[in-house]
Amino acid sequence: MIWDTLSNAGRYKGISRAMNAALDWLAQTELDKLKNGRVDIAAGVYANVADVDRKPPEDGAWEKHKLHADIQISLLGEEQIGVLPVSEVSAWGDYDGLHDSTVSAAPGMGVSVSIKPGLFVVLFPWDAHKPGIGSGHGRKVVIKVDI
Repeated sequence: MIWDTLSNAGRYKGISRAMNAALDWLAQTELDKLKNGRVDIAAGVYANVADVDRKPPEDGAWEKHKLHADIQISLLGEEQIGVLPVSEVSAWGDYDGLHDSTVSAAPGMGVSVSIKPGLFVVLFPWDAHKPGIGSGHGRKVVIKVDI
């Protein structure tokens, strides 16, 4: 996991070509002007922009991915994301290859990371994460980066 300010995002270049493309796009894009929906960025990299309704931790689900990392950014409001090593979360469901996702309803929050405008978090395939925790309405960008 990486958790930092958007102004430092370029410091993480070098992880992979796909991550470089995602970080370059972040540096060149006015995120607040994006419309909801999918934005294709480069081969193996795309973003989803969406309005979200945040929920209490007990209503959230853990998720993990096999093929990509998530870069999550809040554009409106503050969101908590629970994070644990994948091995620390039990009761994983079946893998959904279409969405590269497996979910678990296991309780708990693990370490809580806050994202709000100006902050981002990168969650790798070994990071179980429970996004969307909080209250009220928000808006966010999730960039999917092939690993």
